[in-house]
Amino acid sequence: MLRFVRSVGLFEAKAKLSELCERVARDEQPIVITRRGKPLVRLEPAAERREATSVWSAREAFLEVEGWPSEELDLPPRKVDRRRRALG
Repeated sequence: MLRFVRSVGLFEAKAKLSELCERVARDEQPIVITRRGKPLVRLEPAAERREATSVWSAREAFLEVEGWPSEELDLPPRKVDRRRRALG
């Protein structure tokens, strides 16, 4: 089955990039951006759509795979800037 790939000139693509991205994502059809009639780049939908995750769910997933650190972390001593006022 032959599929027609739409092409758009670079000037038009610059002016309507947001609209083109929405169309590619919605229709799942690539668009070729041309310069002086010659193909330059291909705008195509991402391979897979991922749902946004929160920091906390990403943390939980990380801990499931890696686990908690087994030892205390040795951090370098914190520098204290004597020019700053104490809080409170």
